[in-house]
Amino acid sequence: MPRPAGLTDPMASPVLLGDWPLACVLAELSARQGGRLVLRDAVGPARLECGRGSPVIQLPGGAGLRQAIIEAALRSIARCIEPYPAGVSGTVLVPAAGVCGAASSGPIDAIRDVGIMRVEGPQFAAGGALRLLQVQHTRCWVASLAFAGNDVAFCPTGMLRVLPDPLAADTARATQFMLDLGDGFYWPEVVVGRPEQSQPGRLDLLAMFTEAHYLNQLLAGCLRRSEGEILPCE
Repeated sequence: MPRPAGLTDPMASPVLLGDWPLACVLAELSARQGGRLVLRDAVGPARLECGRGSPVIQLPGGAGLRQAIIEAALRSIARCIEPYPAGVSGTVLVPAAGVCGAASSGPIDAIRDVGIMRVEGPQFAAGGALRLLQVQHTRCWVASLAFAGNDVAFCPTGMLRVLPDPLAADTARATQFMLDLGDGFYWPEVVVGRPEQSQPGRLDLLAMFTEAHYLNQLLAGCLRRSEGEILPCE
């Protein structure tokens, strides 16, 4: 039976099945880009269906989601370093609520060590490790990073914005600046301060980002899958 005029095939839109902490944020970002993400209750792990016949994306949770958000930012930063850095080390301040903003419980001055995150991937031949510290109140994720390599140079491009020193030194001022640009609390870019070469072969960088950076990459990958593009491993 033909569908009535004016109705769209629900499978033409991405469908998020199951309970996922960032489901509503992902739906908001999709709508901002002119798309429509359908949210549906389902048993089992959360997953994203990109379209009829497209592969299903299993969505990470817990520590896996935390790692996915950080890795998305690292990939974007690494693309701005020439040549690719051999390795990375540093410390990341992680929102205790799981997303940007204050946690619903716990002392406001608490800092919790949630361990070491190993870094692997084609951008980092020697790998790396990041110390993750969970903080109760923060407006964004904050990463103090050191990239190692021979004659590494910083060339910002893509979804990366370099802020003036006065803004980059204060998360409140940096997030307010991004908010004033009109992208809301979930701004999609990775913002960084002016990089410094503290010693030969080392590039130090302070970066700030929200979950939106990872979620936009997720939406872009879902769109390419729905169009039948075969994606390489990232």
